[in-house]
Amino acid sequence: MKYRPYLFVVVIALVVFAGQALSADTIRMGYFMLAPHHYKDEGAADPQGAAILYFEAVAAKMGYEVEWVGPLPLPRLTGELETGKTIDGTVGFPKYPAFEAFLYYPNAPLYVGQPIFVVHKKNPLTQIRSIDDIQGYRIGLVKSASNRYTPVIDDHRDAIQLEELGGETWIEQNLEKLISDRLQALFDRQQYSIPFVAARLHLGSEIKVLPAPAPPTLLYIAFSKASERGQLLLEQCNAVLPQIDLNYEELVQKEFDAVSQ
Repeated sequence: MKYRPYLFVVVIALVVFAGQALSADTIRMGYFMLAPHHYKDEGAADPQGAAILYFEAVAAKMGYEVEWVGPLPLPRLTGELETGKTIDGTVGFPKYPAFEAFLYYPNAPLYVGQPIFVVHKKNPLTQIRSIDDIQGYRIGLVKSASNRYTPVIDDHRDAIQLEELGGETWIEQNLEKLISDRLQALFDRQQYSIPFVAARLHLGSEIKVLPAPAPPTLLYIAFSKASERGQLLLEQCNAVLPQIDLNYEELVQKEFDAVSQ
């Protein structure tokens, strides 16, 4: 009987060690709602999307499993990345100086986004060359944590009205306003999300997608500098990215194909 306390201590130590080993082999990645890249349908157990699938393939090459944390509101996700206490990184973040202060970025982007404006099908515009084409427009968009969008917007705030929304349904809300003529245009940094949500809502034939006169937006996997292993994760990610045999655009297309079925 006198050996039992020692046996109890050994068992507890093994349990703790096993838990630490499991934790060490799991990356905690935060995400926000942005279909078709990273999103979670109501009632679903796990998130889905092109970026989710792509990063899970990257993590597997790195020797990790992924625990997805979210969906989180963008301001909260940004705050969690700054502290590095609850998550190790995220997917689909632009590389801005304000973010580089607390994020590590791999050498290659996850995907290249083409900034777009979306207008009602009855709008006579067929292309947007400059701010003159949208002067006076009320434009719906998701509120940026960096307060930056693209030069055609940032440099002409006095010529347009921005209606910034947060939350998980900003696209759905703004599409409804566009269709009911309460907005003249929507803006997004990348070309996939608004058309994807419009397709899910059977509104694809009601809108026109026009490329913005703006440079492309590079979207990245990113790791928190405040995470204890942020630097290591960056190095491991850079090492395996050339080995990933996945085409991101094809993953996105599969998301669109699933909607059209």
